[in-house]
Amino acid sequence: MKKLLNMLLACCMVFGLMVSPVYAAQVEPESDVTVIELSGNITVEISTSTYSTYKANSKMGTKTYTVRAGGREVGSATLIATFEYNGTTAWVTATDYTKTTASGCTYSHGGITTSGNRASMSGSFLYGGTSYPFSISLTCSGSGTVS
Repeated sequence: MKKLLNMLLACCMVFGLMVSPVYAAQVEPESDVTVIELSGNITVEISTSTYSTYKANSKMGTKTYTVRAGGREVGSATLIATFEYNGTTAWVTATDYTKTTASGCTYSHGGITTSGNRASMSGSFLYGGTSYPFSISLTCSGSGTVS
């Protein structure tokens, strides 16, 4: 009896490990990329991506502000916001951010604010003695379109 119980337990463990993982989000095509040429060989790239979540009527969006010097990334900050929508209205359910900086660049986080269907983030990069302040936001429509 003990052997049978051990065998059943082993089979359950094997089948439990074979279950495919559930992914929280799947990427959709990037919706928007804007490149701004500044003086001194500095460019700013602002890109927006949208993700479907595991939950119905929910979308996650990211907006990234990247500073490049001579084509090399020196700093980037990404606003991450999750929205729920019902066909008529949408609202922010969660926010977060990430940032990266290369040597010689510092980042100052101005904070994240939310209001209804909009999440906004401000901050500033300091590179080469020049400050590059920014303010980015994500908005979701009642039908789930994130921009």
